[in-house]
Amino acid sequence: MEENLMEKFQEKLKELLVIAKKKKNVLEYSEITDLFSDMNLTAEQMDSILEYLEKNNIDTLRTTDDDEEPDPEEAVLDEEDIDVEKIDLSVPVYISIDKDVLDESISETNWSQGHMKLGTLEHMLGIIIRNQKVLGIDICGECDTNMPLPEYMEDEEKNGELNKELYNFLLKRLKKYSL
Repeated sequence: MEENLMEKFQEKLKELLVIAKKKKNVLEYSEITDLFSDMNLTAEQMDSILEYLEKNNIDTLRTTDDDEEPDPEEAVLDEEDIDVEKIDLSVPVYISIDKDVLDESISETNWSQGHMKLGTLEHMLGIIIRNQKVLGIDICGECDTNMPLPEYMEDEEKNGELNKELYNFLLKRLKKYSL
């Protein structure tokens, strides 16, 4: 980014924190995109915004307008399907992370894959860990063992690095919020 754009980006990040503090550390995804609407953000920049908010203990919620067509690749529940007031947050949770949701640039699995970025997954996990008692976590979704050995070794190395990164992320968050 040019220096002026970087300064503008940094100022908008600070502005997001001010807005979030007024809203009990919660922002809607649309508030973030509206604030940065004049900057034509890349996916990586959006991930860095979400990571910045996570580091500052700001939760983000993705909401949709009734007029919008739902994205067929996203599971969207109508608000009347969930009575948020009835959710018992005192019940501990078990987290199962299936790497199939991640983009192929991050992980190679033996199933069809999604397009989620690692920063998005870590952000969502951070929200859960900060707000819930976590009983346990598993990570699944490995590469196909029936592929030629050179490809298998390459994919296994990529997945091993991801497993280490997720493990370190989870351990750090669990030590901070749960353990």
